[in-house]
Amino acid sequence: MQLKRLKIDATLSATELASIGRVLRASGSVKLFFDKIRQQDVPIQTITKYVAEIVTIPTVTKRLVISIENDGHIADEASSKLHGIRQKISQTETQIRQKMEEYTRGKNAKYLSDAIITMRNDRYVIPVQANYRSHFGGVVHDQSQTGQTLFIEPQAVMEFNNRLRQAQIEERQEEIHVLEELSILIAPYQEEIGRNEVVLGKLDFINAKAQFAHANRATLPILSAENHVDLRQARHPLLDMDRAVANDIVIGDEYQAIVITGPIRVEKQLL
Repeated sequence: MQLKRLKIDATLSATELASIGRVLRASGSVKLFFDKIRQQDVPIQTITKYVAEIVTIPTVTKRLVISIENDGHIADEASSKLHGIRQKISQTETQIRQKMEEYTRGKNAKYLSDAIITMRNDRYVIPVQANYRSHFGGVVHDQSQTGQTLFIEPQAVMEFNNRLRQAQIEERQEEIHVLEELSILIAPYQEEIGRNEVVLGKLDFINAKAQFAHANRATLPILSAENHVDLRQARHPLLDMDRAVANDIVIGDEYQAIVITGPIRVEKQLL
């Protein structure tokens, strides 16, 4: 889906870029793993052709790893501008809380319904008893169902909230800019990324079969050119191997038939 959107020059979301980043990281890790395996002279002829198809793109992978976290969050290091804006947001929020605590912990706390700092309409507010509304000035953003509590943004905090809101708008604009840059960066490698995804799927399937075979003590079959079947101590893979009865099954040459026995379930039909 992500690659199809790239074909129409769409800007990918952070979640989509994180997904592509995981494919590129996995591609690099798999390539490195098999390079080490070759150095140890371990035979891997069966899957060598798949590994050879994997294309690593170190510069693009590094940029994605730095910019996008696994959960799809845009990292502070995605750009120096974004890092600066987020520092400004953090500092402004600290200033707002310090100012608000003068109301929740000081002599003005007695005018509050509860000594807490909360949010309304993306603005920091305090819950004030309705009859003390004029004591704080500022803007009322909400009220309780009973009308006895007003959620007020005090006059002294309004400038800080305005500054915070402006920084948050700048943050969103810079995040969009980062996503556009990253989408443009990976666009020329659509085919390589798509091929890597397919190869990783095949290798994952091969690994799953290997783990299943190991868990079930399976052996590699030798295919008969004459279409003969000669199974020794075979068990059904879905049955408990410690309880299932093993059987020798031979079909071919003088053996032309097989008889399978087992319990017969009889269903009664009510007339």
